Amino acid sequence: MCIRDSINAEYGGWYSCSMPALSPRNCPRDKIPRTHVYRARTCLENLTTVHPEDDVEELTRRLPEATQYCHGSSWEPGFVARLIAAGFIPMSERLGTGECVFLPKLHQRRCLLLWPELHKSKNAVRRSKGYSVTVDQSFDVVWAACLEQHGKTWLHDSLRRALRAIWETEGGIQGVQMHTFELWDTKGQLVAGELGASSGGVYTSFTGFSSRDHKSAGSIQMICTAELLERAGYEFWDLGMEYEYKVELGARVVERAEFLSGLRAVREVVPNPLNSPHPMSALELIKSSHSVLD
Repeated sequence: MCIRDSINAEYGGWYSCSMPALSPRNCPRDKIPRTHVYRARTCLENLTTVHPEDDVEELTRRLPEATQYCHGSSWEPGFVARLIAAGFIPMSERLGTGECVFLPKLHQRRCLLLWPELHKSKNAVRRSKGYSVTVDQSFDVVWAACLEQHGKTWLHDSLRRALRAIWETEGGIQGVQMHTFELWDTKGQLVAGELGASSGGVYTSFTGFSSRDHKSAGSIQMICTAELLERAGYEFWDLGMEYEYKVELGARVVERAEFLSGLRAVREVVPNPLNSPHPMSALELIKSSHSVLD
């Protein structure tokens, strides 16, 4: 479900979701009907607007259970980082006028992976030979690959600039660090990867991709990511929205209140650094640790 469809379900109407031709790419801005712009603005007005000076932790406690999205009033990296630390996943959407809006999302349900529950498929183990893994080496390449695979659905430039500013800041911002996990083949080609953020003892996935020409590449990358997070001392992996492949990995689905409780409980945990410029064998990572081999 796209962002507009999701908000449409919450608030009874987004801005011309059924009129895709009214994007800036297909329609000159001065030709966009006023009703189109009005509907977009009206929908934003129905969202809770959060400002940099607001107490975002308190917002997580008072946000109605049925509400997932807020409207962020700033792209300032420190503000984005505080929302991430509070449990929001930063998302963006482009209005018909071309304006990009910040839509932090606090899901009603989240997928969480605890290390003893990690499942490793035999196919992933068998096919992992020859692949290598790095961490935090290719932010722009991973971002571009995610765009190529998924399109610019919510990965707009304003969001990229804010997240990249956090990634570039040594030690992160507001206790939040951006990370990329990269899987390379024997020819040095990036075949799978993901981008996310860590805060305290939790790592949260934002987006990822995998090459269709390399079977199980996505599974291999995710299993290796789990192993690296466990080794570094993270308590659990927040996989965000529920999808079947995440559950197959071993993730459990929890309600918002349980997720936030777990997030707050490990906020003071200080894991070891994840940055790894030297390639690591995917096979060796996958064969390590205590997890279920399917």
